Amino acid sequence: MDRSIDRGSPSHRGLLRLAAMICLLLSVVGGSAAQVRGQVMRTTVPTDGYFVVLGGLYDGDYAAALQGFQSCLQGAVKTSSSFWIDSICYHTMCGECLFQMGQHGPALEQFNKALRLQITFNDWLIPVKFNQVITPAQQASLRPIPWGQPQRQMIIGSFPDSILIQQGSVDQTQKIASGGGVIQQATQVPINPQEIVRCVCLSLRRRHQILGPLAPFDKLAGELISVLTKRMVQPNHWSEAWVDVMLGCAFAAVGKDAQAKPLFDKSILAGGQYDHPMTSVALVELGRIALISGNYDLATKYFQEASYSAFYFVDPIVMEDALRLAATTHFLANRGGAYVPLALASNWARLQGFYEMYASLMILIAENQCLLDQADAAATTLDNIRSTIGRSNMLKACVGARLSFTQAHVNYQLGNSAGGDTAVNFALAFARTGSLSLFRMDLADRKTVDRSLTTREASEIFNELLRDPQPGHWLYDPLDAMATLVH
Repeated sequence: MDRSIDRGSPSHRGLLRLAAMICLLLSVVGGSAAQVRGQVMRTTVPTDGYFVVLGGLYDGDYAAALQGFQSCLQGAVKTSSSFWIDSICYHTMCGECLFQMGQHGPALEQFNKALRLQITFNDWLIPVKFNQVITPAQQASLRPIPWGQPQRQMIIGSFPDSILIQQGSVDQTQKIASGGGVIQQATQVPINPQEIVRCVCLSLRRRHQILGPLAPFDKLAGELISVLTKRMVQPNHWSEAWVDVMLGCAFAAVGKDAQAKPLFDKSILAGGQYDHPMTSVALVELGRIALISGNYDLATKYFQEASYSAFYFVDPIVMEDALRLAATTHFLANRGGAYVPLALASNWARLQGFYEMYASLMILIAENQCLLDQADAAATTLDNIRSTIGRSNMLKACVGARLSFTQAHVNYQLGNSAGGDTAVNFALAFARTGSLSLFRMDLADRKTVDRSLTTREASEIFNELLRDPQPGHWLYDPLDAMATLVH
């Protein structure tokens, strides 16, 4: 099924609302199917309606997408005691919507729920009826990447978006003989396993971003490390690469990059040969590790390669993360000039209707222009962003706050102090509730009061949180850095 949807069309938000209704409908009609624009909506796990809602998130329509994912949760598959693995996706993407809106507490709660389900059903990869051999993607489907060319040998694997998984047990005699437990007849259910793994990785990565200095003391990620270390996967199978990348993200989420790095290295290729849907996650995390160590050249290489692999597997979240971090590395390395891939990638994102990615990359272009004392060009860039997303609720979210803060920088450079004050105050108004650093301070305070943290742990965390923003903080997230000084 072709999931491409014209996210720029006037009817897209109506389709998004319809998709939310279909998420509920599919839970009622069982094995039947619904129709959207003449396309069959199948009862896959997660549902095809979920992927339509996902398009709304990429469009930057966070509020409507959040409502859609919440509707998916209402119609989610349930076991005798809990939600099932499809809800890993629904909780993760609810969390992503909230994260982008700066609502870090509710976002963290959703990511927690997703990861607890992964812990509960940690062996779900074993009964998946994978093909034993990966086949290469058809060359005709591999379009040129608009913003660059891979420097490593890249063979894109073909991974079906619907694979059967066995639920229940074929042999119930032991359960009957023991006289206990719920007897569940074995059934075959179609799932999208790579989407579930992608969401586990995204939940871990976002929680790491939200928790910051609190991450090394995170018990939930520690539990996930324990279950993933058991490697509950088919032996000697290429899907071990997915376990490696999830386990790498779990180690990284508690600040153990030394343990995470070899897992990411190993997980880049499935079956030792093919790029897979999580290759870009491994590469962007390797880039982050290189950036922290100050190896800017290696970090740039990893980030660029991550964006290329994410392009072929259509993951705008990783594409945006990778390109944003590559641009930040470009600035930190003081290489001078513009970071050229931003313009090419942002134009592609606009044409695809990935307006969140488009706006984020365009803001980086404007920031780059300010650093080069090109305030007039930066003002034009910001005007172009507003003309594209002006009616979107992105303007009330993290992207909008970044836009206002960059506008303030432009206004000050142009000598418009009043306009600069207005723009920076608008950005700071959002930061009072949307700042990651301020959220971490509040969370650390609450965990200290309820004794979730020891005195030693609290002291270590507050020593980090209460120090003045470092140069990298000002460059990576200047609005958040300022918020810590004026709150």
